[in-house]
Formats: sequence, C-alpha cells, structure tokens
Amino acid sequence: MIKWAVGILQKDGYVLIGKLKRENPLIPRMSWTFPFKKVQDGESPRKTIKKLFSEEMGLSIDVKRHLIKYNPSENPRVEKYFYELKCNYGNPISSKEFSKFIWVKPRQVLKYFETSISKEIIDYLDFMEKKGKGIIIN
Repeated sequence: MIKWAVGILQKDGYVLIGKLKRENPLIPRMSWTFPFKKVQDGESPRKTIKKLFSEEMGLSIDVKRHLIKYNPSENPRVEKYFYELKCNYGNPISSKEFSKFIWVKPRQVLKYFETSISKEIIDYLDFMEKKGKGIIIN
C-alpha cells in the first residue's frame, strides 16, 4: 500500500489546490489536486502533512483534524489520508511536485479535478462553501 498525506488548506473561505509539474504514474489523469506528499516508512501521515506545508511550501498551518482515509478508484493501492488544515499566514512557494498553486472557493475544486473524489470530501467542500456564506449547519 502507498500512503499519501493530503491537505485541504483553508484561508478566508478559500482552499488551496496545486497543478502537478508532471504526470503522476500512480494516478495518470491527475493534474490539479490538493497538496499531498508520500508518507515515508515510520512516519505518520499527520507528521508528513505538517512537513509538506511548513518545510516545503513555507506556510504556517494548524492541522485541525483527520477527515477520511480514501482509496481512489483510479488506483486502489493508494491510501489518501485527508486532513483539514488552517492557514495562519504565508503564501505557498514553489514545490518539487507542483508548478503552481491557486486559492479557489471550495465548490470550484470540482471544476479543476479530473480524477475521482470521495463523496465525503465533496460533502465537506459543500459544508465549507455554505459555512463561508454564513449559513449555520447543525
């Protein structure tokens, strides 16, 4: 199994997505995605996501919570560990994996992604979009 730590970073009602520099051999059609990093042996996905955003991307973040573990239909050997993140300050700097980053409204993510996304993450993005518009959800 190949583990990826994936971060859904929030800032002022927007989420961060990145465009990959090259095709990922594990999920070939993936071009735009939430920032992610492969989890090394002996390291937790939570620690991996912290390192990605602080050390490699130059952002100050808080890891709010683990959202879900998801195996994409394009490659069930990949386990994606999604984390909810809050951006304290900074703008992402270039990365060895990503050519650029953009901030989009949560529901705009679906316009960019060309690969599968879990229903739980879609529901989470819907919740974020509604929350950003001042709607209280119980």
